[in-house]
Amino acid sequence: VSTQSTWGMRRFNFKKFKRFCPTINVEQLWAKVPLKEKLACKKSGELPVVNLLRHGAFKLLGSGAPPPQGLIVKCRSLSRKAELKIKENGGACVLIP
Repeated sequence: VSTQSTWGMRRFNFKKFKRFCPTINVEQLWAKVPLKEKLACKKSGELPVVNLLRHGAFKLLGSGAPPPQGLIVKCRSLSRKAELKIKENGGACVLIP
């Protein structure tokens, strides 16, 4: 029995990148906030919002120094270390499905 005849049937629903999850580190968050939003939030006392999906990242990792000001971060998933750094700085994390 040749395996070539059924090879295509077995791989019919094959997805090459099942676990596609681009990441970003905590130290890169502050660069993702536009300058106008930084200044407006500084005057009003509100926290700037960073939606990581708009920047092409799904997961937030906890590497590096936290941003100088608190942020509201929207992402699909995040590490425990990243969540601690954001909350210690006065920010919040929102999970987007």
